[in-house]
Amino acid sequence: TSNNLREEQVHIVMKKLGGLNIPNVGILSPKKSGDQDNLSAEGAQIAAHTAKLNTTSNNLREMYRRLENLMKLSSASVEAGRSVGDLLKDYAAAVTPTGPLPLANCIRTVGEYQRFSEDAHADLLANIASDVTNPLRVSTKGEIRDALELEKRCDKARSNYESADQKLRGLNEKAKVNLSKVVEIEQERDTAKEGLVQTEKDSLKTLDNLNSRMEFEVLARMISYIELNFDYHEAVYNKMQALLPEIEEYRTFVEQKMVEHEKSTGVASEKIIKSRKRTLTTTNSGSKLVSPVISRKMTMTEEEEDSPVSEADKFDRKKKILEEMVASERAYTNHLRSLKQNYFVPLMKAAKDPKLKLAEEDVSAIFFGVDELYAVHSEIFTELDSALEVYPMKALGPIFTEKTPLLQKIYPLYVNNFSRALDTLNQLKKTRAIGSLIKSFEKNDTSGNGVTTLLALPLKRINQYEYWLEILCDCTNTTDPDYGHLDHSLDTISSLSNKVLHSNVKAAEIAQVMEVQKKMSGFEENLVDDDRTLIREAPLMIVQRKMKNKEEKSRIVNYQCFLFNDIMIYAVKSNITARVTSARTTSDLNLLKNTYTYKGHFSNYKIEVVDIEDTDVLKNAFQLSVGKENLVCCANSLAEKTEWINALNRAVQEADSRRIFGTVVTDLMKRPSEAGRSVSSFMEKLVNYIDKNGVLMEGIFRLSGSAREIEKMKDMLDRGKNVDMDGKECHAIAGLLKLWLREMPEPLLTYDLYDNWIASAKIPDVNQAIEYIRSLLPYLPQYNLFTLQYLMSFLVKVSSHGDVNKMRASNLSIVFGPNVLQKRNADPYDTSDFKFVYGVVQLFIDSYEKIFAGVDEQRRQFEENETRESELKREKELADKEKFKQDQKAEKVQKEEKVKREKEERENKEKEIVRRKEREEEEKRQQEVQQKLEKDREERERRIREEVENEQIREKIKQELVDQEKQKIKDQEKAERKERKKKEKEIQRKREEAEKEYARVREHEEQEYRRKLAEDRKKEEERIARENSEKEKNARENMEVPSGPTFSSDIPSAPPVCAGCNRIILSSGLSAAGSKWHVECFKCQACQCQLSGSFMHHEGRPYCVPDFQRIFAKICAGCAKPIEGQFVRAMDREWHPNSCFVCGNCRGSLATGFYQKGGKPWCKKCATS
Repeated sequence: TSNNLREEQVHIVMKKLGGLNIPNVGILSPKKSGDQDNLSAEGAQIAAHTAKLNTTSNNLREMYRRLENLMKLSSASVEAGRSVGDLLKDYAAAVTPTGPLPLANCIRTVGEYQRFSEDAHADLLANIASDVTNPLRVSTKGEIRDALELEKRCDKARSNYESADQKLRGLNEKAKVNLSKVVEIEQERDTAKEGLVQTEKDSLKTLDNLNSRMEFEVLARMISYIELNFDYHEAVYNKMQALLPEIEEYRTFVEQKMVEHEKSTGVASEKIIKSRKRTLTTTNSGSKLVSPVISRKMTMTEEEEDSPVSEADKFDRKKKILEEMVASERAYTNHLRSLKQNYFVPLMKAAKDPKLKLAEEDVSAIFFGVDELYAVHSEIFTELDSALEVYPMKALGPIFTEKTPLLQKIYPLYVNNFSRALDTLNQLKKTRAIGSLIKSFEKNDTSGNGVTTLLALPLKRINQYEYWLEILCDCTNTTDPDYGHLDHSLDTISSLSNKVLHSNVKAAEIAQVMEVQKKMSGFEENLVDDDRTLIREAPLMIVQRKMKNKEEKSRIVNYQCFLFNDIMIYAVKSNITARVTSARTTSDLNLLKNTYTYKGHFSNYKIEVVDIEDTDVLKNAFQLSVGKENLVCCANSLAEKTEWINALNRAVQEADSRRIFGTVVTDLMKRPSEAGRSVSSFMEKLVNYIDKNGVLMEGIFRLSGSAREIEKMKDMLDRGKNVDMDGKECHAIAGLLKLWLREMPEPLLTYDLYDNWIASAKIPDVNQAIEYIRSLLPYLPQYNLFTLQYLMSFLVKVSSHGDVNKMRASNLSIVFGPNVLQKRNADPYDTSDFKFVYGVVQLFIDSYEKIFAGVDEQRRQFEENETRESELKREKELADKEKFKQDQKAEKVQKEEKVKREKEERENKEKEIVRRKEREEEEKRQQEVQQKLEKDREERERRIREEVENEQIREKIKQELVDQEKQKIKDQEKAERKERKKKEKEIQRKREEAEKEYARVREHEEQEYRRKLAEDRKKEEERIARENSEKEKNARENMEVPSGPTFSSDIPSAPPVCAGCNRIILSSGLSAAGSKWHVECFKCQACQCQLSGSFMHHEGRPYCVPDFQRIFAKICAGCAKPIEGQFVRAMDREWHPNSCFVCGNCRGSLATGFYQKGGKPWCKKCATS
């Protein structure tokens, strides 16, 4: 506290003084160690959270990309499925008018189901896009991208802080300092520190929250993905369940039709519809590979296996399989010809063009074995086609017996070369000119297949032959000579199929390694190897420690790790510069985005995996002990950590199983490759090479070989690779042998017998020492003894040429002594026992014959026993296999005999059933005849009774109809009378109203007329008066006497009145029916239609002809229609004379008289007959 106070006082003084240079007295405050630790811890946490978030982002982006690809492919599949559904619907519509109804309905049902399932699939894809893929894309491009930028901000703030702190340290180390400058830099450092602390705190909080939230969000998206898939499958399943009853009806219909067809034609129909069964197939990642034929056998039910097959069925099935083989072989041969003519030959011609830089070796590597395959399969197709033409005259077995050895020779070579062919083809396609040339070839290929597809066709061909041969064997009797050829070919093809299947798996593993090599840059060695397989590829965080300024700093680096069965490689994502981006095409750019830069690797047999408990900083961590170096790795989750540990342990175990160096001799000799041997094949190979090439070489075993070459051969051997020693330096091979002996976990002479061996070297008497050593040999492990004897026998041979190679027994003992005899936990600087160690080995060499007498014979006897046991085991396996085949053949014979017996029994039963049915049918036929006669008699009687009853019923019905007609006529007449009365009343009412109105109007008109008449008379009188006055005046003037008054007789009479409306007719009218009428009032009194032309009248009222006849005319009793003209009255009714008044039975004339019968007139002839 006093130091801080003193420092603040100095700062205040220096601010007032403006800055002075004074000696540094140690009062400056450097960065505190506690602060440094806190900042380092927070930085490590930020790095860990950022790496975790970065891993999440990478995985989400990759998941989005793959889901998008899957959805694109699924969308294309949906459209194709919809087109199939539409096609089926159209087909059903075309079948409906002419075909059977169930066929059209069934096709329509299948089309609707296909369409429904594809629509449901489309909905699933849309829902996945909206609920899973699009949110994932938004997350990776939004919050996660922004959060990943926080680490850069923290690094920038940390850089500012460290820069200020470094400046302050530099001033503190000077002899004289400017305190004002110190204060300024210190304030700058404190400000930077506060900014750094706040930035780290905010970043850590943001990253922690985002990591936690992303875990739940990703979990929610995965749950949505599963639920959407569940809904889709449930909908499809419900649809299928709803269709099952309808499909069962169609199945029953088909089976009935087949039975009817068999009865009508007498020919047995092929069983098209198989019995429906549900199978549940489970797979296990650890299960063995099974060929298609074996899997087909496994799925066969007992009913299918035991069901009898007739000879006709076998014959037809065999022919059908032969036709299928010919068609398939024709297509396969055409594909091979296309591969040869459209690709191989043109590329070989193009290889001669120096501008393309295309090597003929590369073209040959791509199309390796195509010529041979085409030649063999062309011959097979020709033979099968000729056999089909003369079927069944030509046997099929000899064809396969002849061609199987060729297939057995060609196909393994082709399959093993397939990975190399694809790799070479992909490398050539990257060259623009060659890639364009290959694309042009693919466009010209009429088969529509690319070169890659055609190259992959042979990989699945052998399995098809195995399937066909299996069926041919089933359809061939064991007594048939062709059966032996087919059975032998099936065994050979099955063995070849297993090899090809294994080669396919191997090719797939190599393809994975090749894919990693394409993505990897900076790895100098060739990553592709026949024995190398990829076990796991995933991101992994590795803690790296570096010394900086004498301080150890740790940082977590996110690597992409590739774990193989022999090595583990860690790399980082490659950066793509703008220059490279602009210079690359889109396809190349996509390839670059998924490339990695190599950073390091280590061998799996040198590592040890140790689990680490979680801390505040390190989560899900484990440690890899690689030699003296320890690497701490962190996984993204506990599940990934467990997967990594299991994968690493499996890789280490697999690597240790192939190790030669550092392996106990007994464990090494227990391997399958060493079966039947007494000495390791590896040691024999080294010894034989040195014996052949270096036994006379000076300094052999003493002079060192190339350490790099020795280490390289050791690494290859430990990885299970064969080392080609031709041309190798003998000193390097000798050094490899010594290294193998030296790196044994326990020396060849064992730790337990070390003291005994040293004691034997101390015995002064050689014979006693030899006897003592011979007594120790039985205590050695058996394989150690054999190895020691084999080594010493070779060293004896080497020492025998000591004059030439300068390597006598003493020299060899110095070289090999420490390698075969060591003390447990010995001090490397303790050499006190070396002379005794040398003495033991020298005694082994000098007295080899005495010490190892009988061991060589014992070793040979051991090898013979082992060889005999292996031969007996192999013979037993062959015998068991042969017995199994014989049992299968016997079982097949028994099965055929059983089928034959069952067939005979079935035929006898069928015959008995037929005879019984014939008797029953005969009896039934006789009964049917009797029943038919009885029924005919009863039927005749019944018809007679029915005719009588029907006649009575007809008469009764006729009478009822007549009565009904009469009643109807009466009712109609009554209704007409009622209606007529009603109309008459209505007419009367209207007439009275019209008369009243007419009277009123007439009275008014008369009054008007009288008034007008009075006015006219008055005017006339006034005129007459004026005229008289004028006459009088004239008379007076003329002196004449006036005459009396005169009256005009031209006074109008009373006007006519309309009979329809009772009004005065002032204008034009008409006269009809004895009355005057207005033109508009002259209407039918029934229908009120205007009358013109002919009309009828009754009681002064006009009617139209139809209404008059309907109302007032007579109704004919025969046709119930009005009688317009003449009529006949008979039986109190009126009749039309010619058409209706006729005989009711014969419709004849009644001119001579008639009789009444049943209410109708009858002629005399009909009435009396």
